[in-house]
Amino acid sequence: MYLALISESAREYFLELANHMMHADGEVGMEEEAILEAFRYECEMPDYQPKGIPVEQILNELAKLDQQAKNATMIELTALALADEEIHADENKLLLRTAEKLEVNEERITDMKQWVQDMNDVANRGMELIENGSVE
Repeated sequence: MYLALISESAREYFLELANHMMHADGEVGMEEEAILEAFRYECEMPDYQPKGIPVEQILNELAKLDQQAKNATMIELTALALADEEIHADENKLLLRTAEKLEVNEERITDMKQWVQDMNDVANRGMELIENGSVE
């Protein structure tokens, strides 16, 4: 959704970090796979395959982004972490490690988590309207 704010040169690092996030809890769900595929298309790298770049190297590269791109990175990672409607402890650990390296404070992370949850709720209500014609 906001990956256009991330420089083209940093998008590979974002996709690598997203791959680490997707595997952080040891389980990869269909929702996570769908989000990662959408990320690849939004980054204009639909055939991208992870290279296994270490997290610390990724974070060092992403730390060079401007603050707007760092915030976009955090929102997108938060959305991936919440793909299954909860953030696993290992996902949260990676999210907080990333936030620290990207200089995004905990209050902003809390706001981002809430915003992503609100967006997920809106999307779910939309599906109810499509499927049932009303929201229950």
